[in-house]
Amino acid sequence: MNLPMHVQPHLSNDEYFKYWRACALSGPMFLGAFIIFWGALGYNIPPIPADWTADQMAEHFRTAR
Repeated sequence: MNLPMHVQPHLSNDEYFKYWRACALSGPMFLGAFIIFWGALGYNIPPIPADWTADQMAEHFRTAR
């Protein structure tokens, strides 16, 4: 719905900061999920060095299981 600014509903400070707290908590939650699912479960911590060849990378994943 596209209402003029003076007609749009207004949030109280408590309601407004409730959304700020949810946004602030989503950052650490994302970081934790990223480390767990991409890093730990994907065996990517520490990451593979950039100068490895494709054969070295393939051997790493063959032996990491």
